[in-house]
Amino acid sequence: MLQSPGFLSRGLIAISAGLVAWSCRRPLITLLLALVLTAASLGGAYKHLRLDTSTEDMLSPELPFRQALIQLRSAFPNLGQTLVVVVKGPGAALADRAAEQLSSWMSARPDLYADVFYPEGDPFLREHGLLYLSPDALAGQIDRLAAAQGLLATLAEEPSLVGLSSVLLLALNSGEAEQLEDLEPVLEQMARTGEALAAGKPALLSWQQVIEGESDSDSLRIILALPALDYASLAPAKAAMEGVQKTARALNLEAQGIEVLLTGKPALRADELRSIRTNIAGIGLLSFALVALILWRGLGSIRAAVSVGLLLVVGLALTAGFATLAVGRLNLLSVAFAVLFIGLSVDYAIHSLLRSSEFRLAGLPQAEAAVAGARVQAPALWLCAISSIVAFLAFLPTDYLGLAELGLISAGGIAIALFLCFTLLPATLLLLRTPPLNFAAGALAARLESSLADRRRAVLVLAALLALAAGVAITNLRFDNDPLSLRDPDSPSVQALVEVMSDPRAVPYRAEVLLPDLAQAEAVAEALRALPEVDSAVTLQSFVPKDQDEKLAQLGDASFLLAPLLFTGPAASEPTAEERQAAVAALIAGLRTAPEQLVGPASGLAAALAIFLQSPDQLPALETALIGDLPSALDTLRAALNAGPFGLQDLPQNLASRYIAADGQALVEIRPLEDLRDPALREDFVEAVLAVAPTAGGDAVTLVAAGQTVIEAFATASLLAFGLVALLVFLVLRRLDDSFAALLPLVLAALYCGGLAVAFGVELNFANVIVLPLLFGLGIDSGLHLVARRREAPDKPLMENATPRAVLVSALTTLASFGALSLSNHPGTASMGQLLLLALACVLAAVFLVLPALIGRPSSSLAARGPES
Repeated sequence: MLQSPGFLSRGLIAISAGLVAWSCRRPLITLLLALVLTAASLGGAYKHLRLDTSTEDMLSPELPFRQALIQLRSAFPNLGQTLVVVVKGPGAALADRAAEQLSSWMSARPDLYADVFYPEGDPFLREHGLLYLSPDALAGQIDRLAAAQGLLATLAEEPSLVGLSSVLLLALNSGEAEQLEDLEPVLEQMARTGEALAAGKPALLSWQQVIEGESDSDSLRIILALPALDYASLAPAKAAMEGVQKTARALNLEAQGIEVLLTGKPALRADELRSIRTNIAGIGLLSFALVALILWRGLGSIRAAVSVGLLLVVGLALTAGFATLAVGRLNLLSVAFAVLFIGLSVDYAIHSLLRSSEFRLAGLPQAEAAVAGARVQAPALWLCAISSIVAFLAFLPTDYLGLAELGLISAGGIAIALFLCFTLLPATLLLLRTPPLNFAAGALAARLESSLADRRRAVLVLAALLALAAGVAITNLRFDNDPLSLRDPDSPSVQALVEVMSDPRAVPYRAEVLLPDLAQAEAVAEALRALPEVDSAVTLQSFVPKDQDEKLAQLGDASFLLAPLLFTGPAASEPTAEERQAAVAALIAGLRTAPEQLVGPASGLAAALAIFLQSPDQLPALETALIGDLPSALDTLRAALNAGPFGLQDLPQNLASRYIAADGQALVEIRPLEDLRDPALREDFVEAVLAVAPTAGGDAVTLVAAGQTVIEAFATASLLAFGLVALLVFLVLRRLDDSFAALLPLVLAALYCGGLAVAFGVELNFANVIVLPLLFGLGIDSGLHLVARRREAPDKPLMENATPRAVLVSALTTLASFGALSLSNHPGTASMGQLLLLALACVLAAVFLVLPALIGRPSSSLAARGPES
């Protein structure tokens, strides 16, 4: 017995057919109205739709960790808007010199930088640097200075190649094992400096490193600045960033081998904005072109392809206008709405086109065929659209605002696309006098349907086994909670950040906690220092060294022993060219007969010096490279040896303001013992810190808490999307067996997609986590159309009508659109496209391989139930 349409279906049919009939009676008015709305939407979006590249703002500000972060940044603005200037040179001395020049210029420009802090160049920290060593480490440093005082004092009086030659020859001939051992790293550094200079590269020996007994490989310097921000600009810190770059060029730092890089949140946001704007435009155009090509070939009509293309253009514009009104901004995820719209909205147009073509081929005029197609197609189209909208809106009840905004905008786009499908599309087709389309599926498709139906048991068992295996594999699916993975790795700011993170002194991920005053901060810090996961917990009190009396006594004794360094006489006169040549020749001879334990570095230095001896006019440059940094290093040493006691009140303001807020609140900076780029170690660290300081915030806490929030949102949205889609399918189809047939491919596709993601090493992240909830809303379309069509004609082969071709062409356009998205060089955008591509491929496999086996041959298929209900 035929089953008549239900009340809901009758209402949807009436609305759809009415819209199509009105548009077909007034096609030109419909087109003109669409174009006017398009112009208005584009104008409004251009003026008012902004782009927000912050990954943190994609999560609800009401979350505890976001509240902690907001409070931290309110008390210490530099925590959220620090511009990090990375100065990288061929050696520590050149990097020091360039960083001091840059920081001095930045400090003189308060209009561009509200605060500038160069820790390694701070006069106070340099003067009191030795007091921060432990008593044992300080004693070791003093012993090294005592051993080197003869060399340093002689060079201080005669800072030239002549003086250097004499002290090195004296040391080489001393025969003292300890002195020769101390000389080895010095010779190695001098050899590297000479070799670099001989190769035409900038070089300057760091005497600070020589004095401290370290290698000259520490060539990274970091300047922290709080830039003036212009929020009227798309790049608020643009002026401050350009100021650094212009000054670096004016100082000719590149010619000195100095590389100046910018990172920190202002630079990362600026580069992210540039990357997204460049990528999304190119990807959008590519997506549109691929979809247009598939439409032309799949529909077999240029006029039909033009009609659908116009729908896409108008729909995109209207969706942008909707985004402007509903949200007012685009984030790193919602910026992909254009590509999603192109890939998804075309489905409704393709099904409408092919279905109306059936009626035209049966003899109906074009307008009547469009109305007839809307009548039989309306329930399925509405159900597909509503299920997609439900999937997109599934993130709204969660705390993941980034995907909630993408979902809201995309849901609006789906509604707009469906409306245009019933209005603009039939009007355009009528105006262009589009001929009916050929929808024959072909003999191959018919044989496939027959073969699958004949082997239905084997197909269903295999599908179940694959689903079981995929379900097991899904347990290994991982979530990457590091937002750095979503950024363009080729952008300058990301490259600079990677450079900083590779420095052993850098702490990529830390935690911070805000306390009412310094006393409470120090008490919490003391508890944190006891944790095995914590390397240090720093407060302002940490910058007042302990055991000052003992250390000052050590420095007093050292000052007496190192008097030649502290009170050097007037420097000797500059040597003549002949004296330099003679000194270098003598040093080369001495190096070639160096003791056995120094043969390696001595022969290297001798070889480098021999090159310059052949070009005597280059000896002054060699002298500058080897001795030029000595006066500065000795000045720093003299200041450090003469340091006096100090307390909290003596600390410089630019340091104190980083740990004590204007209202007296105190900051505890918690540094991990392990490298927290490892997600497991990061979670352990955060768990341990929060157990002691529940209100802690900072990058490490944000990453872990944000990841947990997104995973919860993912689970909630997935369950909500599937539950609502299943309910909608049952309400419209009104039979459990039909609903099961429509939903089974969806479940299988979700399992297969997860299993393949694990097999291909794809991880979930903040961007692609939308795919599974979206799959439930979008994946239902293909199966629903086929099940609904079988209900309409249960006694005919499925492949002998327009629906399978519409499903295939729709799927190909969506694959092309998501494929274009996956080609983006922006990792977040690409990962979303790649997983969507994988998910849709799984949907196609389930729909075209499993569903025909499930519903069987026409003779044994669903009983006649009449039109879609």
